[in-house]
Amino acid sequence: MKVPWWVWAIAGVIVVAGLLTPFASSLPDGLECVIHRQQIPVAETQRPSPLPDYQAPGVRNERASVFVAAAAGVLVVVLLTLIIGRVLARPRPPAGPETHESVRPS
Repeated sequence: MKVPWWVWAIAGVIVVAGLLTPFASSLPDGLECVIHRQQIPVAETQRPSPLPDYQAPGVRNERASVFVAAAAGVLVVVLLTLIIGRVLARPRPPAGPETHESVRPS
């Protein structure tokens, strides 16, 4: 059975993301730094995150947890892209005949 190229591409992205994510900086990102420096109040009631701090709940090994979170993120982005692409690529019904005076033959 031949595996389609896009399956290999997705698997490659997951492997690269999963292997590089554990080496990402633990320092806060730019937005967090600005919020801290400017002392901007942050709402205490935030929606719960499915993967807080890029950790998969229930996975005890930290590197494995980060890998699972990265793989889940890649799959979510791929699925959303496919869904949006299919919705936008749907064939549209042809437009009806023009009824403007300027396009009618004389």
